Amino acid sequence: MATRAALEKLVELCIRERAAFLIIAGDLYDHDCPNMQTAVFLRGQLARLARCGIRTVIVKGNHDADNRITSALELPARILSDRVPDVVLLDDLPVRVAIHGQSFRKGPMRDNLAAAYRPPVPGCLNIGLLHTSLAGDSEHAEYAPCALSDLQTKGYGYWALGHIHKPTVIGRDPWIVYPGNLQGRHAKETGPKGCFLVEAEGMRVLSAEHVALDVFRWQQVAVDLAGAGCEDEIYERARAAIGDARKGCDGLPGAIRITLCGRTLLHRDLRARPLRLRQTLLELAEDIGEGSLWVERITDETVPAGRREN
Repeated sequence: MATRAALEKLVELCIRERAAFLIIAGDLYDHDCPNMQTAVFLRGQLARLARCGIRTVIVKGNHDADNRITSALELPARILSDRVPDVVLLDDLPVRVAIHGQSFRKGPMRDNLAAAYRPPVPGCLNIGLLHTSLAGDSEHAEYAPCALSDLQTKGYGYWALGHIHKPTVIGRDPWIVYPGNLQGRHAKETGPKGCFLVEAEGMRVLSAEHVALDVFRWQQVAVDLAGAGCEDEIYERARAAIGDARKGCDGLPGAIRITLCGRTLLHRDLRARPLRLRQTLLELAEDIGEGSLWVERITDETVPAGRREN
């Protein structure tokens, strides 16, 4: 439900800002989800944009290509070809726009798709839409890998990338941006999630601003107990760390994963009374979050004083 609410916020942002168009760099669906209601909801939201004259252009990512419902329901959007590099020309805007891209086919995509993208269309703001891991990203599976230079030398004014879930600006000349996903799905997807609102003048991109659209935020909370010698210090340090995480939620409800770390004389006591520790941390989160913080997990990674940490 949180992901759907974030998508609704994206649509509302596009309408409020009178966006010229919306581009999506893949992975509309998560894995091989057979729930047709998901596709129906997505179609309804994109239809809202279409009724406001806002077009949507999409390339399919690895999850979309493997998903059984991807081709079962037609969307009110232009989905770029998965056979060859495709281009959409938007001729009815104050400045002509050319959106280049290629969707994924089913199965692993190990080819450098960007290398075959068409040259920039003269007289247009050229935008590349690409689902890729780039090259050398060790945290994500390798899909359509390419070198940064492949994007920088293509002659496009903007690259919208998909696959990496963390919002990241890779470069500004030209703009190369991973917007990330709209809503964090688990404890590893922390911090604000949303989209990039891009402003262009003529054939030049002026700015790309990250806009948070998530409705529920994940936070990692490290409680450093190095040197702590009494129980009160545990609670003081935990209260400060949880308080910082609460501020990082920007007023949204959130989930926190608490990790106790550091070399401490209290290590043995923590291991001897885990239920007492858990109850205390739950009460702290309840108090600090005023009912809007959920403790997803508590992990004790402390080590005894005098023993080296790995």
